[in-house]
Amino acid sequence: MLLAGCDNGPQVVDATAAAAGGTVAGCEERVFDDLGPPTHLEAASAPPATELYAQRPATSGPHLDSWLAVGVYDGPVDERAVVHNLEHGGIVAWYDPAAIAAEDLTALQDWAEQRNRAGLGNRAGGGVLVAPFEDAPLSAPLALRAWHVGADCERFDAAFADAFLLEHFGDRGSAPEGNLAPEVARVLRAVER
Repeated sequence: MLLAGCDNGPQVVDATAAAAGGTVAGCEERVFDDLGPPTHLEAASAPPATELYAQRPATSGPHLDSWLAVGVYDGPVDERAVVHNLEHGGIVAWYDPAAIAAEDLTALQDWAEQRNRAGLGNRAGGGVLVAPFEDAPLSAPLALRAWHVGADCERFDAAFADAFLLEHFGDRGSAPEGNLAPEVARVLRAVER
């Protein structure tokens, strides 16, 4: 199946399959507290993430004045920069390298690369970012995060992840600068079956 950005238009996400996928994957969605205003900090003088964020991985709050290029990272990335990506409407999929199943990690990485290539990735930090979270324990092997919201999952499920994108990516979520992310409807659309 071709993705948006190709000639056949947006990929259809079956809302029923997404809900079932979240159940099978053991996903628990939740809303996070506001961790402060989205102020920009210079890297040289910014406190570490352990001091900045009471809830981790962070979904809001002060962050570095630069964001990360979207895509798949094999090593740790700066959580403070990732929060800037979230401010711009991006999504991050943090994973516990010691707990995630190898097939789930491969599927997650492939999914993120496909979504970014299909049109969700941009140069302003809007897009999908995947990275290991090694600084603190995660409550599940996979932690999807957007501004103020997240889903902790025991397994990766692409239909559930697409539904998370449809609800929280770009200006569909509550990100202060979500309009900087590409329009998710170019890539995905939900249907009830």
